[in-house]
Amino acid sequence: MKKTKTLYKRDKEFLEPRLIRVISACVAHPNTAETDSQEFIPHDVTVELKDGVEAIVRVVARDPMDAMETVQKSAIRRPNA
Repeated sequence: MKKTKTLYKRDKEFLEPRLIRVISACVAHPNTAETDSQEFIPHDVTVELKDGVEAIVRVVARDPMDAMETVQKSAIRRPNA
């Protein structure tokens, strides 16, 4: 079984040089009447890192596809680019 870590968007310095691919995304908590009325909600994005570790990155996004795109963009953005 692969190791799993939970990361947050603020950990992008840790994520940037290590991300291989985004695997999946889902809402972080069950839907409620309150979350159904919110535009942005927490999502958990599962990614694979270079050392074989699967990590879960929590981001706030509109939907799972938006969450995956947010992680992908954060991982390819470089500080001096």
